[in-house]
Amino acid sequence: MFGRTVVKAESGTKATRIDPVEWSREVARLGAGELVMTSIERDGTGRGYDLDLLRRVADEVTIPVVASGGLGSVAHMREAIASTGVTALTGGSFFVLHGPRRAVLISFPARSEIDALSVAP
Repeated sequence: MFGRTVVKAESGTKATRIDPVEWSREVARLGAGELVMTSIERDGTGRGYDLDLLRRVADEVTIPVVASGGLGSVAHMREAIASTGVTALTGGSFFVLHGPRRAVLISFPARSEIDALSVAP
């Protein structure tokens, strides 16, 4: 709202005045088992996750945080895992839409690319 990131309600149609980090702390306190953080502005764009938001939320809660909205490449996956503290990633259109015409094609990264995402203990 007015240049600030805020929580949106009603399927993203209603902006609130609630800060997403504050809201994340509150829902964790109320007993949520995990948070799925979706950047509505990035969802379906392939421009990458909102790393700043993900980092700020993951730093504030002890429950798992799932990154959603913006995945466009394996590099985006790597970036989110390495720099935000999220525990999982989503990527709907990344796995379904392909090529310059964004045709439907169910596709997945090569096994070697997925294995390279693993963080060694």
